[in-house]
Amino acid sequence: MRLELIKTISMALLGYIAKSCWENRDYLWIFIKSKFYFKKRIRLSISYIFKIEIDDKYLLIKGKRIDQFQPVGGVFKTMESFESIKSELDIQNDNSIKRDGKISKDLRINTPSKNVVKVIKWFQSRKNREICVLREFKEELVESGFISSKVLNDFNPEYLKTVNTNILYSTHFQMHELLIYEIYTIVLNTHNKEIIKKKVKESDDLVLVTEDEINKECISCDGISRKIGAHSKHII
Repeated sequence: MRLELIKTISMALLGYIAKSCWENRDYLWIFIKSKFYFKKRIRLSISYIFKIEIDDKYLLIKGKRIDQFQPVGGVFKTMESFESIKSELDIQNDNSIKRDGKISKDLRINTPSKNVVKVIKWFQSRKNREICVLREFKEELVESGFISSKVLNDFNPEYLKTVNTNILYSTHFQMHELLIYEIYTIVLNTHNKEIIKKKVKESDDLVLVTEDEINKECISCDGISRKIGAHSKHII
């Protein structure tokens, strides 16, 4: 009798595990790792960045909050309707970065480990959040005066891939985190490429870097070594 009970429980448990793995098959490793951090909160940052190639080099811009060069782009923002999802999945704002009016709706958040895959599935549903990638391109290149607003008439980004870092420990934030990047490419016409090359020479906020410099995560500017963000590797 006891053997039969153990067998029944074991079969039920195996069935539950198999069902869970199947339902989360697209995020299986994240799903498995999240089970090891029971009751811990996981930080998530979900962004889009642009691969902009000019003369076999890549355009990077100086970060707004971190002293480094990085791809044009930024964190997705949420809509007002996100509040219900936020409550349902016990999502909290990431307060490790000072939140002001500009970043109050940023997808820099944290959630219990059990909800990490649910947050990813929610993001991929495209509901309750920004879906256009024009905003950061416009803010960083057009509104900053690096390129004419006429470029927006031809703004037609091509999606390349989505990269996620899996769940890793961040020494900077002192907690486990998962970073997700949607990568897009923008092809500028010859006129706009020449404008960018001119601005690179005039401004300390723009650089054109090689693949080797991105892999080394640094570039020499006037004899001074400057950091390149590690996530820049995703545009190569």
